[in-house]
Amino acid sequence: QLAGRARIPQEEQAALRFLASVDDLPGIVLLGLMGALLHPRAPDLLSAQPAMWLGASLAGGVGLGFITHWLFPTRDDLRHNSLVLLGVVSLGAGAAVMARLSPLFVTALAGFTFANLSPRKEQAYGLLVESEHTLYTVFLLVAGLVFRLDWGPLLVLVPAYLLVRAAGKLGGGYLASRLLLSGGPASPYLGTGLLFQGGMTLAMAVSYQRLHAGTLDSQVTTTVVLGVLVFELAAPLLASLVLARRRR
Repeated sequence: QLAGRARIPQEEQAALRFLASVDDLPGIVLLGLMGALLHPRAPDLLSAQPAMWLGASLAGGVGLGFITHWLFPTRDDLRHNSLVLLGVVSLGAGAAVMARLSPLFVTALAGFTFANLSPRKEQAYGLLVESEHTLYTVFLLVAGLVFRLDWGPLLVLVPAYLLVRAAGKLGGGYLASRLLLSGGPASPYLGTGLLFQGGMTLAMAVSYQRLHAGTLDSQVTTTVVLGVLVFELAAPLLASLVLARRRR
């Protein structure tokens, strides 16, 4: 999408793809740790149960990755292969929810395990990408169920969220361009190309609220929903202007 708007160089497109693929990892790891440390069945942080639930998350993710590797067909039947992938993901995530563990953390770990085991990981990735828009639309409908408009808190929460997220993305992009991508001509404003990647943030907020009912106010998830809408509308234009101006 950005390449079509701003015609940015191939090097910066590759840098953006790399950053977009890893910038959600800290949040997913933190979500998995919070799911173990704040597990409803763990009486307190000093007990051994948080470590047990963290071990269960790790074992579940790695085990699900092995199961996917064993079950993913070797034939090129697109419908069969898609059904197996979506079935494994759905059942694995559902099992994690039943155990009150983070389904995002468990399935992300399963995907990491599968990608390092299977020679057919590119085909599996392609099948999931084809279904991404449909699944995201369904998820947005689910997220709409937690939407609550109470303008008093939102007048504070929404601007604060927009500023903090923008600062994090721009700051992270700047540090990445200086520390990780210092050997190439990467723009220090690469973070503008990450502002409209907000789906995972919303997924993490909804997942945490559903697992820990009552500990995350619905106004927080409403703030994230509104933030996704704002960034989806404004960020692509902003990124195109900034990166195109630098290109000229």
